[in-house]
Amino acid sequence: AVRVTVGSLGTAIIRYDGLRFEVQQVSGFVSVNSQAVSAPSHLPGSSVLSFGSPDEPGKRRHYTFDVSHPEVVL
Repeated sequence: AVRVTVGSLGTAIIRYDGLRFEVQQVSGFVSVNSQAVSAPSHLPGSSVLSFGSPDEPGKRRHYTFDVSHPEVVL
């Protein structure tokens, strides 16, 4: 499992179970493909993780995630 923290915008703990990537815990504002994420949930094969409130678009940070290249995020 890894903890992805983007300053004070949000944190997500993501674990690989051998088959899928699962979001185990979130805090702050975290969304996947423009949908608020709650734990536990599985990441789609290709997605964009966004950290920060949608009400403050200038402060948000976005990261791509692709199961065939997980090192981009992890």
